[in-house]
Amino acid sequence: EFVLNLGREPLASQEGEPPFQPVLRRVFVGQAQPRGAQAALAVVFEVVAGAGQIVGVVKDYNDRSFRRGIDPVLITTLKRGYSQAGIKFVTADVSSAMRSIEKIWNQTFPEFVFEYKFLDDKIESFYKQESQLSNLYKIFAIIAIFLSCLGLYGLASFMAVQRIKEVGIRKVLGASISSVVYIL
Repeated sequence: EFVLNLGREPLASQEGEPPFQPVLRRVFVGQAQPRGAQAALAVVFEVVAGAGQIVGVVKDYNDRSFRRGIDPVLITTLKRGYSQAGIKFVTADVSSAMRSIEKIWNQTFPEFVFEYKFLDDKIESFYKQESQLSNLYKIFAIIAIFLSCLGLYGLASFMAVQRIKEVGIRKVLGASISSVVYIL
């Protein structure tokens, strides 16, 4: 289900497949019809599946990673133009819902194999690379902090060794521990 910004919903057909009635995303309208969405509604659109007048325009939405731009999409009522469906359901019994969806899918699209993916898994896959890079950055940050601490320890040790004679002379002359630590 989609929410139209402009135009009307495609009409359903009782006998067989409905006529070709495309609905476009706004980004598609901007590329195909520079005069705007209202002018696009009068355009007859022709593709391999058939020809028909554009009946609606939907708001742009992301269906891929945010790293990519929003691609133009043509939404139609032609059954043969689709091999995927987005289904939203709210239930505690996911397995029975999936069985009933599979049954309806096999009745409607017997030529296509029923496969399903959950949206949260798909979205997670979009950002898997970022997650892996984030973990890699954390590891390198920890290594960098460890190496810098080693460097500071080495510098402090080097400075202390350089001043051993000076510390010895000051101690013989009666310097307090606090003044010796202060010069180090």
